[in-house]
Amino acid sequence: LFVWLALQLVGIALQMGMLQELQQHLAEFETAVDTNCGPGHSGPGGLCLGPSWSLSFSQVVTFPPSPGADDGSGFDFVVPTSQKLQQFELRSEPPTFLLSIEQLPPSQDVLWKVQLSPLHPSGWGPDPVTGWGTQHQVIVDRSSVGSWSGEVSL
Repeated sequence: LFVWLALQLVGIALQMGMLQELQQHLAEFETAVDTNCGPGHSGPGGLCLGPSWSLSFSQVVTFPPSPGADDGSGFDFVVPTSQKLQQFELRSEPPTFLLSIEQLPPSQDVLWKVQLSPLHPSGWGPDPVTGWGTQHQVIVDRSSVGSWSGEVSL
């Protein structure tokens, strides 16, 4: 009986220590969020950019329907399959992107692809990123900084 009681007391003491440590880590996390995600550190869509990110480029890409050709195809409106991104400058070394895709109704579940490429002579960029719906992804490339462009396709 004494051994069982001693083990229970040791277990309770260890659980109290773990609870205190969890509370300390939660307080540190809240402080970090308040410091890094406060006013002036939020990006498009409310993403927390923090002080180490600099926003070089942000663009809303829309795919507006256009009247269909009167070629007897039966389509009144046609949605374009791709849109070019405007040229932008990167300042990070190595080039790092926070790609944020937010699809709006009624097209929340459409397959999309984003291709980013540098405008310097080698022209090699990261692999295309594809996905469904809303996604946020960090992309790191080993190319040089400078001017970049891209394209979003459906």
